[in-house]
Amino acid sequence: MLDGAAFPAAKAYLDQLPDGIRSYPQCRVRPHVPLRIAEEFPDLIEQAGLSAEVKAIPSAREAWFPEVHANVLNLMAMDGIFESKRRWLQWSYDLSMEVFKRPMYRVIMFVMSPTLVAMGASKRWSTFREGTDLSPGKTTGSEGGVSTSRSTLTFPDHHYNQALLDGLNAGFRAAITAAGGKQVVASSRMTSPREATVEVSWAKT
Repeated sequence: MLDGAAFPAAKAYLDQLPDGIRSYPQCRVRPHVPLRIAEEFPDLIEQAGLSAEVKAIPSAREAWFPEVHANVLNLMAMDGIFESKRRWLQWSYDLSMEVFKRPMYRVIMFVMSPTLVAMGASKRWSTFREGTDLSPGKTTGSEGGVSTSRSTLTFPDHHYNQALLDGLNAGFRAAITAAGGKQVVASSRMTSPREATVEVSWAKT
């Protein structure tokens, strides 16, 4: 049982899921975040009383990991490691940039323009996740040189919450920055228990 006093965000997330930690096995993610948490903060995983299935993080970065498990570990890190949410979001951004620079991902992130990355968001999303869907909308530009992309993220009920969306925003910001975008801003808003809108804007110079 997860300690709600030590890990309030993680506990609240689990409590809203239909089957707790075993919810939504069809939703899977590449294990970059769980692997980094296990490498940097091994005591966090050991002290939390997590089940063996959550601790069974695959060693291969190209493998798949249940995303509910990854979400719990990520929220535990926010709760128990970082002194503020801002620090956790910076850690998430830095990890995303590191991942995108790896040879297997660099070709789909660094060699395209921000607009092409935004237009191909669905394909890039599916490179890292299964069981959820990111559908890009129209990308618009302005006379001031700022472009904006709006997308819709769909997922099972309560699979994401606002804190997790904020963490995803760090990844969206890193993706557009890796593609050459400047002054990148990413935001997401829950519109229902199973849908969120995502907006990313960037300047060319």
